Amino acid sequence: MPSSPALDCAVGERALKKPLIRDPLLEILWKRGLIHEQTYLDHLTKYGLEVVKIEGVEVTDAAVAKTVAAMRNSVQAVPASELAEAIATAGPRQAAFDRCLAAQGGRNNC
Repeated sequence: MPSSPALDCAVGERALKKPLIRDPLLEILWKRGLIHEQTYLDHLTKYGLEVVKIEGVEVTDAAVAKTVAAMRNSVQAVPASELAEAIATAGPRQAAFDRCLAAQGGRNNC
C-alpha cells in the first residue's frame, strides 16, 4: 500500500482524485476554523492592517496568481489557504518560485 505522502503527491499531480469522505465532525471542525479565521482577519483589519481575501475554495491558477500578486505588493495579510494548497499541487511551478525566492534572499520579487 502506498504511503500517505505518496498518495498526496499523486493527488497533487492529478494522477489520482482526492477521495470524497463525508465526516460530520470534520465538517464542524472546518466550519469552526472558518469562523476563527474570519475573527482573526477582522482583528487585523481593526488594527489597520491591509487584508486581501482571495475568494473561493477551489485552487485555481487565478486564485494562486491573486495570492502571489498580493504578496508581491506587500499586502500585510493574505489568508494563505489557496497558496498552501497550491504549494502542494504546483510541482515544478512552485519549485521555480522557491528557487527564485532563495536566489533573492527571501525577498519576494519573483
